[in-house]
Amino acid sequence: MEVADIITINSKIDIQINGEGIFYKSSVQEINSDYIAIHIPSHRGSVVYLMPGDSVKGRVYSKDAQYLFDSTVLGKKLDRVVLFLLAVPSKLKRVQMRDYVRVQTMVPVKYRILKEDFPEQDSVEPFKESYTLDISGGGLHFNVQGPVALNSLIELELTITDQKQKDVKIRALARVKRKEPGRNKGQVSLGVFFEEIWEKDRDILIGFLFRKLLEQRRLGVKK
Repeated sequence: MEVADIITINSKIDIQINGEGIFYKSSVQEINSDYIAIHIPSHRGSVVYLMPGDSVKGRVYSKDAQYLFDSTVLGKKLDRVVLFLLAVPSKLKRVQMRDYVRVQTMVPVKYRILKEDFPEQDSVEPFKESYTLDISGGGLHFNVQGPVALNSLIELELTITDQKQKDVKIRALARVKRKEPGRNKGQVSLGVFFEEIWEKDRDILIGFLFRKLLEQRRLGVKK
């Protein structure tokens, strides 16, 4: 699949700069054989200015997958507004939710719905508590009380155990991609996809899931 088939004008694009954990949001304004021009990236109301030579990891979405790519900042141009120019990537890596191992397990999860237009809300909205239904390296399912809109942004805090059986907190931002009625009245089951998670935390999470999967298989053999 060609890059131009996935990255087009007005495509929403997330970028990570120089290996930082934060993905900044932007959109594609122009694309040709020489560069991809994007708006000034922002994260919860704060903007970031790119410098020539900065290393960039990009992420764009389709209906059933996300595509990752590596690029470099070439410079900027003024076209009524400032646009930053990224080198056209040589290839895109397609990642689907089902590419990750999904494990049915209940672990404590704290969550709160974020209002992206009001970043100051993040510090005052209280967390609520629930338990996961299943987890993968790309997202999770859990139940909530009350209505939650599709595409809502959610802040999550998972508590899992590491190889030494010590509690580890994994923090992430996730997007609601699926929802369906829960088993109890007023309950909603959400399927969320991680939008922002430190890769070292994802590695810890995947390690936990493989240990949990092996444990479940051993118990299955005993039965």
